[in-house]
Amino acid sequence: MANNCKIITILLAGGEGKRLTPFSSELNPKQFIKYYGVKKSFFQLALELANIISQKNEIIISSNIKFLAALNRQINEPRSLYSMLLEPISKNTGAAFLLACLHTLEKFGDEKIIFLLTDQILEIKKFSSELEYSLKNIDKYHIYCFGKKTKHMSKEYGYFVSKNHNIVKFIEKPDRQDMEYLATQDSYCNSGIYFGYVSAFLAEFKLLEPELFAHIAKIYKLASKMGNKLIFEANLFKDLKNASFDKLISSRSKNLCFFELKSYWNDIGSFEQFWHEGEDYGQLVFSHYIAQGNLDKFIRDNSGFSYHKNGNKIILSKRPAL
Repeated sequence: MANNCKIITILLAGGEGKRLTPFSSELNPKQFIKYYGVKKSFFQLALELANIISQKNEIIISSNIKFLAALNRQINEPRSLYSMLLEPISKNTGAAFLLACLHTLEKFGDEKIIFLLTDQILEIKKFSSELEYSLKNIDKYHIYCFGKKTKHMSKEYGYFVSKNHNIVKFIEKPDRQDMEYLATQDSYCNSGIYFGYVSAFLAEFKLLEPELFAHIAKIYKLASKMGNKLIFEANLFKDLKNASFDKLISSRSKNLCFFELKSYWNDIGSFEQFWHEGEDYGQLVFSHYIAQGNLDKFIRDNSGFSYHKNGNKIILSKRPAL
């Protein structure tokens, strides 16, 4: 697709994966975990998809500076091919989206842009085909996302209500009453994958968060450049809102549209979803260090599981039903 429709891909790789503790940790969050029989991490799978969607010099990795060593270990190609935006402090996806938009505008102009999370499972070829179709049917004035029809709802996700492919109501992490309402509507799970023209994203930030826009524009202007990396000033960053793009923009925007995602998608937001992805293997295999105390606590709290060690690997299995 990279030769047919130019698009800048942003890989969001700054999350801390706390809901997957103890299998993820502060310096080895879930996006860097290699799992099952795939032998690739979530981040590496997302980078593989990004290389189908975009040229290498059109891929921007947004992360935290404390994950730089992990990023360097997991990028097998020359790392200078990719731009990196490195935050000093985690401030959720709101700041990451806006910084990536400002960088894209400066480097490429008002191009199409897509934000990919690096803790999701997608069918790479089918997804890239769906994206290519969608990109042919967008305008410069709206932000777009992929919505997924699901049989079961979860308070861990965001959902939206659709009318004529426009999003008329957005509900982040619904309670029981919200779920009852969503069940009566043409509702979709928000995949967290957003795309559109850079100018559309910037217009929404300026409209809905003008003070945040001005603050982040200043942070971007004063960033330190080290080769392919932009490193942002910690003293300016610490006062930013700690809020997601969904909270700042998606739930408030009047210019949000969607395309239904037909191919397989799973957002690994909890251990249950992580286990589900590996269930066909009957076990999960971890080759990174996990503190013994944390592992033992997980087993005490989740009596349906057991583990054994094989060299430096930890193999987690379900206990047979009684």
